[in-house]
Amino acid sequence: MLLIAAVVLTVMPPSINVMLIVYQVVVTVLLVTFRLTDTTTAITYAITLHLIQMICWIVLGSWSVRQTDSSFSQLVQEMRKYAHKKQAAPEDGNEWDQDESDAPQEITDGS
Repeated sequence: MLLIAAVVLTVMPPSINVMLIVYQVVVTVLLVTFRLTDTTTAITYAITLHLIQMICWIVLGSWSVRQTDSSFSQLVQEMRKYAHKKQAAPEDGNEWDQDESDAPQEITDGS
């Protein structure tokens, strides 16, 4: 059970970009707790592993933006529009009922 919890804690935090240090702490504590390495090596390993994962996300994200003929400014504009709609949404939780034209559209590759 401890091993399953360790794997879940190691996989989940990288998806939370706001709490960057959580991933390094979890990996370091797990490696040191199971006596697989010393603290300095564990910290170095955690930072390197997180860096590799972030580089993969950046490369794949850049590739997908290029494939959809989008730009970073378009993505930021859509996110701001979505955040504004979400703040102004009624309390029933269905913010797209008022105006369907502002809902995010599915992106197709044109084929």
